[in-house]
This record gives sequence, structure tokens and C-alpha cells, in this order.
Amino acid sequence: MGLFKKMKDPVRGSAKVASASVLSGLSSSHLRLVITAGGVPPTPIEVKTTRHGDRWPNEGDTIPVTVDRANPQNFTIEWSAVQKVSDRMRQREERATQGAVTKARREAASTSREKPERRARTMQSDQPTGGTTMGDQLVGTVTHYFGQPHVAIVEITEGELRVGDTIRVVGRTSDFAQTIESMQLDHAPVDSANIGESIGIEMAERTREHDNVYLVRGD
Repeated sequence: MGLFKKMKDPVRGSAKVASASVLSGLSSSHLRLVITAGGVPPTPIEVKTTRHGDRWPNEGDTIPVTVDRANPQNFTIEWSAVQKVSDRMRQREERATQGAVTKARREAASTSREKPERRARTMQSDQPTGGTTMGDQLVGTVTHYFGQPHVAIVEITEGELRVGDTIRVVGRTSDFAQTIESMQLDHAPVDSANIGESIGIEMAERTREHDNVYLVRGD
């Protein structure tokens, strides 16, 4: 390249910069390139060249070249088309500034969305969980569950439960309603249970310890 030999078959192409290192005195540099062009297979080339003012490629850049198809080692870099270092730095600063603005806008939008969501969660925390309604009354908690048969031991913590009442069981994975067909207290059938009593109720579905039991009230 440095000899400026006359090209027999010149063609415009491009060179991928594999590495670019500055040599002593900062006036010359060492480039490792891979040149490609029409009719020219990818050709690796190492070259020492003087720096052309503010124009200098970075590793990974693709720069324009003119290459001799008859001898790909004979080529010239089209320095006038190589990006200036000052232009590259300005573009980098512009991208950084735009990125900071975009991030700030995204964070502001996220904060504005979170505020009503937090208010909604605060309001919802005061409401019964699961499928309960405002009219349902929390009457007890499941303290034990037996899989065969499906019997839950429910400790009555408020109010009263009677045979024929409709209850709703709500927990992390439970949410169903059923009518109480029968109850047992100390293995004996009873028609009702009050605060402080632990009764056995046959459940329609699997329940778990700490599930809440609500008395479903009609409209």
C-alpha cells in the first residue's frame, strides 16, 4: 500500500479493522485488516501507515478501500471517507446523552404508574381475599386437614357456624364454597359450633392449614 503501485484492475471494496495500534511517536500506526471486494476473496493484510490527521479507525470498524483484483496486497485506504475521531466522540456523547434522557423518562413513567398501583393495593389490602365479598364474615381458620376423608379441623374464632350454612374457604391455593352437611365436635355430631370450639367439617375440596373460613351471607 505504501508504495502506491499502479493497479491493473482497481475496484472499490471495504476493509474490516481487526486491530489498530499506535506506534512510537504517535505519527504512524499498525493496522490489521481483512479486505473484501467484488471478485476479491477476504484477504488478511497487515500494514504500517501514517495517521491522517483526525481520521483514524477503531477496531471493528469497516473502512472504504480501493484494491487491485490482480493483487489484493496492493490497495489504498480512502481516508477522506474514514470517520473523524472528533465526529465519533461527538456521536458517542450524543448517544450517551440520549440514553440518559430515555432512562430518566422511563423511570419517571414507571414511578407515575406505580403510584396508582400502590394506592390500589393499599385499598385492596383492606378487603377480604379470594372470592369473598363485603358481606362474608370470617368465622374460623383451618388448623388441620386430613386427606382421607377430606376433613378439615376448623377453629371458630368469631361468630357461629351451623349445619346448612354456606361457607367459603380461602387460602394461598384454596378458593371454593360449599354447604355444611354435617359437623363433629370431639367425634360427636353437632348442629352448631361457637367461638373457641374446633370442629371437623367434611370438605368438598382439599384445604390447607391456615386457610380462612368465611360464612357466606345472602343478599
